[in-house]
Amino acid sequence: MVKTDSWLEDLRRQLPWLVEETIRRQYEKKSSLVTDKDEGRDQALRDARFHLDYLLVSLENDSQILFNAYIQWAGDLYTHLRMPPDLLPDFFHTALDLLLSL
Repeated sequence: MVKTDSWLEDLRRQLPWLVEETIRRQYEKKSSLVTDKDEGRDQALRDARFHLDYLLVSLENDSQILFNAYIQWAGDLYTHLRMPPDLLPDFFHTALDLLLSL
Protein backbone atom coordinates (compact mmCIF):
# COMPACT_ATOMS: atom_id res chain seq x y z
CA MET A 1 0.00 0.00 0.00
CA VAL A 2 1.29 3.46 -0.91
CA LYS A 3 1.94 5.77 2.03
CA THR A 4 0.29 9.18 2.03
CA ASP A 5 1.87 10.45 5.23
CA SER A 6 1.97 14.22 5.35
CA TRP A 7 5.75 14.25 6.00
CA LEU A 8 6.28 12.42 2.71
CA GLU A 9 4.00 14.88 0.91
CA ASP A 10 5.94 17.76 2.47
CA LEU A 11 9.20 16.17 1.43
CA ARG A 12 7.95 15.70 -2.13
CA ARG A 13 7.01 19.42 -2.26
CA GLN A 14 10.45 20.39 -0.99
CA LEU A 15 12.28 18.13 -3.42
CA PRO A 16 13.37 20.96 -5.79
CA TRP A 17 14.94 22.84 -2.87
CA LEU A 18 16.53 19.66 -1.50
CA VAL A 19 18.07 18.84 -4.88
CA GLU A 20 19.42 22.36 -5.39
CA GLU A 21 20.78 22.71 -1.86
CA THR A 22 22.37 19.25 -1.81
CA ILE A 23 24.27 19.98 -5.02
CA ARG A 24 25.23 23.48 -3.88
CA ARG A 25 26.71 22.06 -0.69
CA GLN A 26 28.52 19.26 -2.51
CA TYR A 27 30.08 21.75 -4.92
CA GLU A 28 31.03 23.93 -1.97
CA LYS A 29 32.78 21.01 -0.25
CA LYS A 30 34.44 19.59 -3.36
CA SER A 31 35.54 22.25 -5.77
CA SER A 32 37.09 19.45 -7.87
CA LEU A 33 33.53 18.58 -8.98
CA VAL A 34 33.39 21.81 -10.95
CA THR A 35 34.78 21.37 -14.44
CA ASP A 36 32.41 23.02 -16.89
CA LYS A 37 30.40 24.77 -14.22
CA ASP A 38 27.09 25.11 -16.08
CA GLU A 39 27.00 21.78 -17.88
CA GLY A 40 28.35 19.79 -14.95
CA ARG A 41 26.02 21.48 -12.50
CA ASP A 42 23.00 20.87 -14.74
CA GLN A 43 23.88 17.18 -14.98
CA ALA A 44 24.44 17.01 -11.22
CA LEU A 45 21.01 18.56 -10.61
CA ARG A 46 19.33 16.08 -12.98
CA ASP A 47 21.13 13.16 -11.33
CA ALA A 48 20.32 14.36 -7.82
CA ARG A 49 16.66 14.81 -8.75
CA PHE A 50 16.57 11.24 -10.07
CA HIS A 51 18.36 9.79 -7.02
CA LEU A 52 16.19 11.58 -4.47
CA ASP A 53 12.98 10.94 -6.40
CA TYR A 54 13.74 7.21 -6.52
CA LEU A 55 14.43 7.16 -2.81
CA LEU A 56 11.14 8.96 -2.17
CA VAL A 57 9.28 6.36 -4.22
CA SER A 58 10.80 3.60 -2.09
CA LEU A 59 9.69 5.46 1.07
CA GLU A 60 6.22 6.19 -0.27
CA ASN A 61 5.79 2.50 -1.09
CA ASP A 62 7.45 1.39 2.15
CA SER A 63 9.70 -0.81 0.02
CA GLN A 64 13.00 -2.00 1.41
CA ILE A 65 13.44 -3.99 -1.82
CA LEU A 66 13.30 -0.81 -3.98
CA PHE A 67 15.67 0.96 -1.61
CA ASN A 68 18.20 -1.90 -1.62
CA ALA A 69 18.00 -2.22 -5.42
CA TYR A 70 18.62 1.50 -5.76
CA ILE A 71 21.65 1.46 -3.45
CA GLN A 72 23.15 -1.47 -5.39
CA TRP A 73 22.46 0.19 -8.76
CA ALA A 74 23.83 3.57 -7.70
CA GLY A 75 26.99 2.00 -6.30
CA ASP A 76 27.52 0.01 -9.52
CA LEU A 77 26.88 3.12 -11.64
CA TYR A 78 29.36 5.25 -9.73
CA THR A 79 31.97 2.47 -9.95
CA HIS A 80 31.40 2.09 -13.69
CA LEU A 81 31.68 5.86 -14.23
CA ARG A 82 34.85 5.88 -12.10
CA MET A 83 33.42 8.50 -9.81
CA PRO A 84 35.34 9.21 -6.59
CA PRO A 85 34.36 6.49 -4.08
CA ASP A 86 33.30 9.02 -1.46
CA LEU A 87 30.99 10.97 -3.79
CA LEU A 88 27.84 8.86 -3.37
CA PRO A 89 28.10 8.53 0.43
CA ASP A 90 28.81 12.26 0.62
CA PHE A 91 25.70 12.95 -1.47
CA PHE A 92 23.58 10.88 0.92
CA HIS A 93 25.09 12.48 4.03
CA THR A 94 24.55 15.96 2.63
CA ALA A 95 20.93 15.21 1.70
CA LEU A 96 20.32 13.57 5.09
CA ASP A 97 21.74 16.57 6.97
CA LEU A 98 19.35 18.79 5.03
CA LEU A 99 16.40 16.48 5.68
CA LEU A 100 17.12 16.42 9.40
CA SER A 101 17.22 20.23 9.43
CA LEU A 102 13.64 20.47 8.11
